[in-house]
Amino acid sequence: MTDTERTSESFADTVEQAAVIRQAAQRTRRGAAIPKYPPLNGAPLSALSPATEQEQAERMNGFRKIVAEKQFQPVRWIDRDGKRRSLSVDLTTASVVCQVYDSISPEHRARLCKFEPIGIVRVALALLGR
Repeated sequence: MTDTERTSESFADTVEQAAVIRQAAQRTRRGAAIPKYPPLNGAPLSALSPATEQEQAERMNGFRKIVAEKQFQPVRWIDRDGKRRSLSVDLTTASVVCQVYDSISPEHRARLCKFEPIGIVRVALALLGR
């Protein structure tokens, strides 16, 4: 095999690998559900019903993904006003949020998931004493 043939094969492999990576990234971006939070309509946060288990899993999914991939990523959500928001979260913060979430009772989990991600991070760090 000549150098030209090896170079063209390695280039073809590289292009093929890049296409696979690009498709996987698009699937993750498109396939990930962006959690929505119900509007308050002037009522206090305590007036909202607790989050269901499906809503809790959906809202913690972004933090768990960061921990699983060990990667700094944004957590996206649609806020109570209908605007798309994102919060960049590092591995340490996501890990703390997941540990706090896993250690509290199911009743408190439902209450915690009523908050938007920035509120979840604040509560988790406050519970940890940071």
